[in-house]
This record gives sequence, C-alpha cells and structure tokens, in this order.
Amino acid sequence: MTWKKFLNNFEVYLGAGCFAALMILLFTQVIGRYVFGKAITWCEELATMVFMWMIYCGVSGSVLKRRHLSIEFVTDLLPFKVRKVVLILDNIITQAFCIYIIFPMTEIIINLANPGAKSPLLGLNRAACYC
Repeated sequence: MTWKKFLNNFEVYLGAGCFAALMILLFTQVIGRYVFGKAITWCEELATMVFMWMIYCGVSGSVLKRRHLSIEFVTDLLPFKVRKVVLILDNIITQAFCIYIIFPMTEIIINLANPGAKSPLLGLNRAACYC
C-alpha cells in the first residue's frame, strides 16, 4: 500500500479502527455485566465517544467516495443530460444546506466544548468528542 492510497482512505481506516474499538468496548461491557455481575462504568462513556468519531469518519469517507445515502431510483430513469443537471442541483442544494446549518451547529459545539467541560467519568475534554 502506498502513502497516497493510505492518505486518500484515511477516514475509512480510522472509522474501521473506531468500529473495532467500539465492538471491543461493548463486548467488554457485556461480559463484565453478565459474566462478572459488575458493569465497567467508564466503558460506556468511552464507547459513546468512539461511536461519535466513527460516525464522523464514516460520513467523511462516504461523501469522499460518493457512497452517501441517496435515492438513485429516480435519477436512473432520467436521460443522461437531465440526470447530470439533477446531480448538479443536488450538490448545490446540499452545499446550501451545509452552509446554512454551520451557524446553529457552531453555537451548539461552542456550548458543548466550553473550556473546562469534562466528561463525567473519564475526565476527558468534551471538545475531543463532539468537535
């Protein structure tokens, strides 16, 4: 594998690593709870953070590879030139929505990541999870 391929697929690899870590954390939590009768308190909090990063990486990788959720049934029925126009309009509408949503989401992130906001059990900065 070359560095270029690794860097082009970095989000996908990081998301897969997060998925593997999430499965290990959840498996550990289930074994601890049902086999040993004791829940590992920090495990759930860390699993939530890893899940958030898995989602971020998955969305980034799917948009990069143009594998994001879409309804292709309608566009497949259209002629090529019309399909091209519809896909361009789709990209413009998606970009407009992303620009519109930046400002409310920025406020939410600022509130979540205020200085000193720590996760309850692990004491990690909440900005590392939600930003």
